[in-house]
Amino acid sequence: MSNADKKGVWNGFLRFTASLNALGSFGIFLILLFVTSDVVGRVVFNHPLTGTPEIIKVGVVGVVFMQIPWALWTNRHIRSDLIVARLKPRAQVVAALIRNIFAAAAFICIFIANWQPMIKAWQILEYEGEGALHVPVYPIFTLIQLGSTLAAVIALYNLWQNIKHLLTAGEGG
Repeated sequence: MSNADKKGVWNGFLRFTASLNALGSFGIFLILLFVTSDVVGRVVFNHPLTGTPEIIKVGVVGVVFMQIPWALWTNRHIRSDLIVARLKPRAQVVAALIRNIFAAAAFICIFIANWQPMIKAWQILEYEGEGALHVPVYPIFTLIQLGSTLAAVIALYNLWQNIKHLLTAGEGG
């Protein structure tokens, strides 16, 4: 595979990740609508929106795993800029390297731990909620797998970039 082909594959990967992030943002909007409708229905009409807790519980997990990979790629995850800013440039790269090791390990572990529950959820078509509304959770298990995979790939890519930076910085002085 040529460098241009590799770059095209990587760019496609990033476009897919960005699209998943945008879909997650739309999911946040939908969650906002459900919660607002539930509160208005409860307060004004004394009738809450059926199934809101189940939808929110499932929706938040889906949104998180749709947006984590892009947050890792754009470096917008939670970190202490106050501490990082006080480090020397080489120490910043080492801190990023350690962060990426932990991120890759965590997302690989999530992927492994979620595999059997995902398979079982699809086999039994698992849902959340009783009574009037059943919210399917088996697609959410798949989103967890997808988000974990994308995040692990990005963490491993960033780790590789950290290692390259440390090696080339050592050669260049």
